[in-house]
Amino acid sequence: MNSTDATRRFSSRVEHYGRHRLGYPTVLVDFLKDTCDLAPDHVVADVGCGTGLLAKLFLKNGNLVYGIEPNPEMRAGAERALRGYDRFRSVDARGECTILPDSSIDFVTVGRTFHWLEPEAALAEFARILRPEGWAVIVWVNKKTSSAFMAAYDALLLTYALDRREVIHRRRRLRRFLTDRAFQSQVFEDRKAITHENLEGHTLSYSSSPAPGHPLFAPMLDALRVLFNQHQRDGRVTLEHELKVDYKRLGVRSLTNACW
Repeated sequence: MNSTDATRRFSSRVEHYGRHRLGYPTVLVDFLKDTCDLAPDHVVADVGCGTGLLAKLFLKNGNLVYGIEPNPEMRAGAERALRGYDRFRSVDARGECTILPDSSIDFVTVGRTFHWLEPEAALAEFARILRPEGWAVIVWVNKKTSSAFMAAYDALLLTYALDRREVIHRRRRLRRFLTDRAFQSQVFEDRKAITHENLEGHTLSYSSSPAPGHPLFAPMLDALRVLFNQHQRDGRVTLEHELKVDYKRLGVRSLTNACW
């Protein structure tokens, strides 16, 4: 699994991703204000911007945001979703080579994306573009399985998703990678009640879910419908997630831009 492969994984998932992936809670920005002195005049590079879910939080805070996204379909999705924000800049680039100038950024953010990057190269690039006191902020979104519905939903994904176990293993390894490099961590909980349409779209937004035409596609949707009917209350089920935020000052005074 490498970053080049990852840029192609979500090309057919844009509509589901933009409409049904859960956004990020405002508590994340509040935390960064309190802990990292985030201010509206800070410049943010959102690496792996996707359809703009995390970038939107910072745009609402007043920040200038560079959305770094190599996948053309996902990048176009962000441009559509964020066209009302005049401080959004869409950038066709990878996290390991953002093409941004040295020491030009106050915060590099990564949401749900770090496991698709080559970690050493990515951290070196973050350090290059960050100002001397700049922060790297990496957000992981992990399912909680404490409720009966979430435990059953997680089991369903493991049954039908094509390489989900590999992705989970890589995520765990890279979380340890960041801990070993002295990143600090903070955990938040997030939950949202959603309809069956939302649950289906959310599931199909995963790059490891079988696509239309795959033999597992229809069986997965049938199993998802059964699961929803078993656990719904008033036409909704509750998705529960844990957000783990890894953060560290990473800016340096001078680095050669080796990726240009």
